[in-house]
Amino acid sequence: MNDGIRTHDRLDHNQELYQLSYVHHGAGRGPPLRSIAKVRSRVLRARGVCEARAVGLIRRRGDGWTWEGVSPRGYASGAERHTLVSRGDGARDVEMRFFRIPAGGASALEAHPHEHTILILHGRAEVLLGEEIHAAAEGDAVWVASGEPHQLRAVGDEALGFLCTALVDR
Repeated sequence: MNDGIRTHDRLDHNQELYQLSYVHHGAGRGPPLRSIAKVRSRVLRARGVCEARAVGLIRRRGDGWTWEGVSPRGYASGAERHTLVSRGDGARDVEMRFFRIPAGGASALEAHPHEHTILILHGRAEVLLGEEIHAAAEGDAVWVASGEPHQLRAVGDEALGFLCTALVDR
């Protein structure tokens, strides 16, 4: 992550936050989240770091594998992409998408310059990574390297559902 704070400064900053919140709230009790945010802002301002950042969000799940405020994009194959977090939500670096592949269907065969990660939420898959096919199921994580040909195929009678992260700028 590049937010203008070098790694060792981030460690010092986190230690500073801990110490400030510990002193402010006393031993044995965790500080309220609002207090941590206020302390963090004070520390960053004191260091001359400007915080022009988007505010995070919670995307509430609807019925089944849908999310409030998200319209799925359908593909001719019957697959769907639900973009859960994107640049439009304020994400600067990474977006999160949910894909649903119908039973027997497959994602597009792709190879692109960015790497990304996948988490299987339901169903079973055959995952093509390069020239090898791997079995994957609920809870399995997949890493796709830069430039690696990849494809997911739903195996069995159930649809395949997975989360996928990718760079916002790709």
